[in-house]
Amino acid sequence: MRRGARLWIQVFESLARNLAVPKKLGMTTVLVVPNNFEPTFTEIWEQDANEEDDVDFVTDNLAEFLETAMKA
Repeated sequence: MRRGARLWIQVFESLARNLAVPKKLGMTTVLVVPNNFEPTFTEIWEQDANEEDDVDFVTDNLAEFLETAMKA
């Protein structure tokens, strides 16, 4: 990494509850969901309204997300 370059740490996870600790540590969090994700069809154990603030981004296409992030 070049000196003076901004360090951007991201954590990718498929369950929002697993992003709580990385978010508290100041990391950018990305929730990776299945293609054509419909929140109403998720299992009850996958849903946690208390963890919504721990998710910075949601994507169903990780490759596209990373390409866009690298251009920013």
